[in-house]
Amino acid sequence: MHIQVKRYMYIVFFSPAIACLLAYLMLPVHKPTITGEHLLAGLDSVTRQLEQYKTREWKYIIIHHSATKTGNAAEFDKYHRETRRWKNGLGYHFVVGNGNGSGNGYIEIGDRWLQQQSGAHVGINNYNRYGIGICMVGNFNEHYPSRAQMASMVVLVQYLQKQCNISTENILLHKDCKTTDCPGKNFPFGHLFVQSL
Repeated sequence: MHIQVKRYMYIVFFSPAIACLLAYLMLPVHKPTITGEHLLAGLDSVTRQLEQYKTREWKYIIIHHSATKTGNAAEFDKYHRETRRWKNGLGYHFVVGNGNGSGNGYIEIGDRWLQQQSGAHVGINNYNRYGIGICMVGNFNEHYPSRAQMASMVVLVQYLQKQCNISTENILLHKDCKTTDCPGKNFPFGHLFVQSL
């Protein structure tokens, strides 16, 4: 297991090797499912990292893409603070890297999760207040998420569902909440939805 503490209080966890193992058969061309054994191993890893944080009431999990080729939580935090002028910085609760800016499949925990603060990722108050924002680095109008990203996403979403008692119908894409194409036309929501049942 790889644990690394970065600047801006982001904790990076979830080894790329485990992520690749979990998602070996996950993405578009193959379309089979992750085995229960692999999923359980990933859930155990996420649980060990996140169980130290107390959670408040959450109703939704909302998935985004960064619409950029590269990035990480620290870069998005800087952009949100300096350009968007958001005093609490990073609008998402979690960022899942693609290997260009942070590790492929690495999950970064943002300050808003650590502090259990409302997000700034949807543009609609109810979803920002009660929605856990997860941003996957990449532009999924141009390509698909990596297998490691999808593996990490499945494990993180399942953990959050269980921990926060969020039903599968409340796993939303950004475009389900407002007019946008986020997280892109190539985001394989069906794979995530099947794994979350």
